[in-house]
Formats: sequence, structure tokens, C-alpha cells
Amino acid sequence: MKALPTLLTLGLLLLSITVQGKVLNRCLLARTLQRFGLGGFKGISLANWICLAKSVSGYDTKAIKYNHEDRSTNYGIFQISSRYWCNDSKTPGSKNFCRVSCKGKYLDDTRTYKKDTQYQWQHNFVFITDLEAYHLNL
Repeated sequence: MKALPTLLTLGLLLLSITVQGKVLNRCLLARTLQRFGLGGFKGISLANWICLAKSVSGYDTKAIKYNHEDRSTNYGIFQISSRYWCNDSKTPGSKNFCRVSCKGKYLDDTRTYKKDTQYQWQHNFVFITDLEAYHLNL
């Protein structure tokens, strides 16, 4: 159930691609995730990460989906939520646990999001959608 912080890390790791706004293919995404050591991270297989990315964004690094119910927006290939993880300056009551913008080059700084992800894991910030739970076998 602690997978969302990892999703944030994955989404942030892919920013160099995201800034260019690409729709990735499955193999490129798999190689990128594997290069960063995410295959099997916290017991989650590379196949599950790929399945999740396909389901929530179609591998589109610039995917943006607005949630009318809570007026938040999900961003990127893993649909990182402005409700909890990043600031888009328009989501009411945003927690912005990672203290980063939902858009921009901040994602290039791996030190920032690795530190923030460790903080989230330590403090058990768990916000995960049913779709994510399904694909991650949680």
C-alpha cells in the first residue's frame, strides 16, 4: 500500500522525457525504469509498473487528467496527483507533500525527489487509487 510514493519517484525520474512531451513505447519505459533500479522495487515487478503506466496514461508523459470530484489534476505517465504530491497552484487544499511543482524542470533534480520519497515512506503517506491497487496487486 505504500506504492504511490514510488509512483511519484518513477514519474519524476522520467522528466527528461516528460519535458519533451513524448508518448513512450513499452520497451523504452521498461529500460528506463530498469536503469533506475525499479524492477522489483518494494516487491513490485517491472511488468506491473508498465501495466500501470499503460492504463493510466497510455505511456504519455504529458497526460493530464482533471478530477471533477475533488478538483485536483493528475499529471504525467503515472498520473501524479496535485491533491497530495505536487503543487499546480489551482487545487484547493493541496497537501503538496513533496513540496514540488506539478510541472517543470524540478523533476531533473533526483536528489530532491529521492529525499521526498524517503520522507513519504517513513511517514506512511499512502494514497492509492483502485486502479493502481489493481495493477500493483495490492
